[in-house]
Amino acid sequence: MQRITNDILPSTTHRVSKPRDPDLRRLPRTSVPMAVYLWEDEMLEVLPSLGEPKYPPVKAVAFHTRTTSKFYGDDYAVDE
Repeated sequence: MQRITNDILPSTTHRVSKPRDPDLRRLPRTSVPMAVYLWEDEMLEVLPSLGEPKYPPVKAVAFHTRTTSKFYGDDYAVDE
């Protein structure tokens, strides 16, 4: 979302920590991840009317594999 909205909707990093209040630690908590997956050949580009693009267009497969190659190794990335 950050890429196609030209930074209007920023990406966030998921972080979890125990509540500081010991009484709150006894209460159940729920964490719900949300992921959006695109077809590999979809082109990610800044939406029209959001100003001068800060990011060049890139295919979803190239963006995803470049981002996750830090976990799987450099040979995981696909360039298209």
